[in-house]
Amino acid sequence: MSHSGLSVSQLDQNKKERTMPAVIRALIGAVFGIISAVVLSPALAAFLQQTDKNAAIAIWAIAAIMAALGFFAPTIRRAFGRGFLMLGVCFLALPISTLLLTGRVTHELITSAPENDPAAAVIGAGLAGMAATGIATFVGLIAGAIFVIIGLVLALGGQREVIVIDRYRGSASRDYYQPDSRNNTDPSARRSNEPPLRRSEGPSERRKIVAPVRR
Repeated sequence: MSHSGLSVSQLDQNKKERTMPAVIRALIGAVFGIISAVVLSPALAAFLQQTDKNAAIAIWAIAAIMAALGFFAPTIRRAFGRGFLMLGVCFLALPISTLLLTGRVTHELITSAPENDPAAAVIGAGLAGMAATGIATFVGLIAGAIFVIIGLVLALGGQREVIVIDRYRGSASRDYYQPDSRNNTDPSARRSNEPPLRRSEGPSERRKIVAPVRR
């Protein structure tokens, strides 16, 4: 009974240890999904109406996709890496999103402009759209590049294989065997009984492969 109780408690503990990191990874992905949806809000506003409920559905759909990516990540570090990577992609797409929004706004201004002065509306809308797109391009490219680099480092790094090479040179060794002339004092006889000098041919290597560490 005691062994069965210990096994059940160990199984419960293992389930908790597996469940908690998975929940944390899913929450990390959901947070990054909401931030990514906010970054993509100009594109959503360009295609959706103000009273359209599909905007909220699109935001929650992006958050759910990011939560799934974080949930299926092998580690919390990889979950952060995927989140930063997708956020960087959304920032890189920010100029296109802003361009879509400014195009829609420009079209609405031109259609609602007075008939006697349409040129002023076109010029004003064009200048405003260019300024907004330029600022979005500057911010999106810089922030997107930073987040993509961070995401690649976190998502692809952390698994390394270390090879330790130990070099050493063989030392000369000489063995003396004098079975027949143990009491012989003749130097020539002693040298004749000596075996030739043994040396290693060159430096040898010992390789030790350290198991990769997952972070």
